[in-house]
Amino acid sequence: AEPRHLAQAISALIRKSCRAFQTPLLVCRMVRAATVFILFAIVASVASAAEPRPTKEEWEAKQAEEAAAKGAVIAKEKKGAAVGKAIELMESLQAKVLAEGEAEAKTYEKFACFCKD
Repeated sequence: AEPRHLAQAISALIRKSCRAFQTPLLVCRMVRAATVFILFAIVASVASAAEPRPTKEEWEAKQAEEAAAKGAVIAKEKKGAAVGKAIELMESLQAKVLAEGEAEAKTYEKFACFCKD
């Protein structure tokens, strides 16, 4: 049965009991409210118990896996940063060598014409 229907049935039972024993109305309402609250608390605890909590060992294993995964990502980023720096260094060296080669070519052309004459 659904919790709502169960709460209604229990509330009706309490109402009948209060009439039978001639319990004051305020007391009867308080008992009904407390009973319904307790019923919902029990249903909520049973529903949350449906999902089993991990054991300490399982939790620690999961934490270790997450830490290892984070460590792998950090290591990959560091490796990528090192490779990026090496590529940047080689590109700047290539540009420097090309600039020096062009400067030497100009100088050669300038002085090569003196040797021909």
